[in-house]
Amino acid sequence: MGLDMYLKAHKYLSMHDETEARIAGQCAELVGFENPFKVNTVTALSKYWRKANQVHGWFVDNVQRGEDDCREYYVSTGQIEELIAACERALQNQDAEVLSPRAGFFFGSTEVDDYYWQDLRDTAEDLRRVLANLPQGCWLTYQSSW
Repeated sequence: MGLDMYLKAHKYLSMHDETEARIAGQCAELVGFENPFKVNTVTALSKYWRKANQVHGWFVDNVQRGEDDCREYYVSTGQIEELIAACERALQNQDAEVLSPRAGFFFGSTEVDDYYWQDLRDTAEDLRRVLANLPQGCWLTYQSSW
């Protein structure tokens, strides 16, 4: 039990594209669908956090319009770039006010300690990698669970 956070990449599969239609067919077969047309989107977990409440707070404030409701929200690549910049600014200046810890039901520690700073380093590094490798035509979503 606790704060789990997921950044997912999604890709629409067009039946008019030979490669994507083949992938849809393979996915359909994998999950037991007889009709590949039932598979039109694939989703991959791009980043997972556990109790990184300062990062979750950023998503709530900047993506979810203040609603902390465990729903899935679209995240633009520009928003991901903003989060990376916030992490880097906090790290460079050792300023925890840039990404303040967020208290919540089993959200983990609100202490600004080594774990706090490591979450920011990992977030910036992993999100740079996500953006560098995000295939054209993909979109991102964020969802938390607690």
